[in-house]
Amino acid sequence: MGISVLVGDVGGTNSRWAIFNEGLGPVVIRPTSESRSVQDAISDWIGSVDACGVAVAGPVKDGCVSLTNANWYGREADIGKPARFVNDLEAVALAVPMLKDSDLDWWANPVVEPERVLCIGVGTGFGGALWTRLGVQAMEPGHEMLDGFEFDHPVTVEDIVSGPGLDRLRQRGLDAEKMFGEAFALALQRLVDRTQADAVFLIGGVVDGCPQVFQSYLPARLSVARISHPHPALLGAAAAAIDAFVATP
Repeated sequence: MGISVLVGDVGGTNSRWAIFNEGLGPVVIRPTSESRSVQDAISDWIGSVDACGVAVAGPVKDGCVSLTNANWYGREADIGKPARFVNDLEAVALAVPMLKDSDLDWWANPVVEPERVLCIGVGTGFGGALWTRLGVQAMEPGHEMLDGFEFDHPVTVEDIVSGPGLDRLRQRGLDAEKMFGEAFALALQRLVDRTQADAVFLIGGVVDGCPQVFQSYLPARLSVARISHPHPALLGAAAAAIDAFVATP
């Protein structure tokens, strides 16, 4: 039997938890507000596992996280077993080697075994991380300025390329899908040029709910797929937990 790890994906509204043991077990979904800390959230399961990995919708610093959109905090040191916290998009990138062909819905130019995969999440915000065979690089691309799309003030990428951004464009009576698509294409091409990615994997509520605003604006010759696996961040959290277990003396 392999290492048994508790994995979590903690967002501002809901948290998902499962046991990973050579595969992902049944996923339990709970409101994040049910607990105030990682210790509270994992108390039902932590006694039966070897390690813990948690993907969180926020930055992780020195093994600590405090969500900005929920009253929830955590420290790896409080778990009592080998543990690793990772940003949710970083977790998605860690899951890249674990994804099967059936977990990807290719929208353009399918590629077998890409070397550098840019993972982009578009939902409440705009997040990203780069997977390579040497490791994962976390990024904060949603906070970058987006030239050429100023209104009454300069805007960042996620001011437009996000669920709230799309809603704001519609409320202004603008051609929302066109502006969203053009902003997405600009931000994506900039990231691809910077990272030299040979494939892009997309995920998130806007990607699933409004695929047309992405598909119509994909840069030419770029290999792009939507991640159809329901819980890639849990897979990545498992990879992080296993690394923490192996690294523990």
